[in-house]
Amino acid sequence: MLTECIGRNIRRCRERKHYTQEQFANMAEISPAHLRVLERGRGNPTAKTLEKIARCLGVTLHELIREDEPVDLDRCCGQWVYRSFHEICYRSDLGVYQTYSLCARRSTPGEETIHVVHDVSLRREVVARMSSIFTAHHLSPVHFHEIVEYFLS
Repeated sequence: MLTECIGRNIRRCRERKHYTQEQFANMAEISPAHLRVLERGRGNPTAKTLEKIARCLGVTLHELIREDEPVDLDRCCGQWVYRSFHEICYRSDLGVYQTYSLCARRSTPGEETIHVVHDVSLRREVVARMSSIFTAHHLSPVHFHEIVEYFLS
């Protein structure tokens, strides 16, 4: 349910910023009781309330309400977050084949930057391992292609 997802995202972001419910409710200009209800997924917040909460957390409204993946506060704070993803590709010498690619993403208020390296490996575990290592070490993708090539060599 969407309200439960919103509640989880609010709580996750608030806790990662080390705010108590009372501190954050004061910042967002809502009552602590209302915040508790929202975080439990039992409330039906207005658009205005969600906008205030998103602004105080430093995330976009879209990131706060999306259900497909949790809000990643590292990304929200301007850190690079890496993700592996599955693709179906075509090459004249191979035909249609499945591969895994790597995406680096960084969001700051008002801006989102994405770098993608397609067709990194045919093995999912290799690309998944790369994404977790790169994210853990906050690697910048300035030399993204070179980093991937070095890692695979």
